[in-house]
Amino acid sequence: MKSTSDMTEHVESNLEYGTNITMTIDLIRHAEKDKEGQLTEKWKKDSVEFGNILKENNPDSSGTIVYISDVDRAQGTGEWIGWVDTKLKKRTTNVLSLTWQISKRVSDNLKMLIDTETGDESAAIQAIVDSNDTRIDPETISSQEISQRIANKILELINISERFKTNSKVNVVMVSHSGVIENFIVDILKEERKDFIKKIWGQLNFLEGVKLIINRKDKNNVEIQLSFRDYNLNITKEDLENIANWWKQ
Repeated sequence: MKSTSDMTEHVESNLEYGTNITMTIDLIRHAEKDKEGQLTEKWKKDSVEFGNILKENNPDSSGTIVYISDVDRAQGTGEWIGWVDTKLKKRTTNVLSLTWQISKRVSDNLKMLIDTETGDESAAIQAIVDSNDTRIDPETISSQEISQRIANKILELINISERFKTNSKVNVVMVSHSGVIENFIVDILKEERKDFIKKIWGQLNFLEGVKLIINRKDKNNVEIQLSFRDYNLNITKEDLENIANWWKQ
């Protein structure tokens, strides 16, 4: 709950139930890494460019909040995405990574599916997506559980927007990883898991992801636009709640 308080205090000092609120959420993969998993020389320039574009596209924003996974390459990316924004707030969350959520055995098996020449992780990501709601082993989180965690975080942000001052505009960037984000994408797009990564033409590129534009007209009226590659559609809070509450269905 600390992050919720910090976020709302950062955006507006006098909180009230909001109308005409716009929140833009970018759920993205970190900047470029090498085959050893370390950020390349290009990562800083690309991260700064992403932050500049974000600011140019949202010049009236009240500020930017960056949620970052607990992995170094995501931390570095988030740091430099927001370097031009003096109103930036950063928060670390393990919702956006698989740290401590995957066993060594499964991790080793997934690494064997990665193309050693190109670094392409599509086969490994598909193996995670294929797990659906069943854990590969007791120590390893399932695809549905990963998706659930992300949906809950987005719902938390949407609910926070009730408390923003009327006409507020806020940017949120969630810096995560391939192998995490795709599990949410398959559910929010309501696609079949089988061959999903192939259907979307492979894993996420660096600094690529899902964009959600949340328009809150009033306390009870929220519209959500989602864009990802060739997908452009309207979704609802109920769609997100269905993912968040999958285990009740």
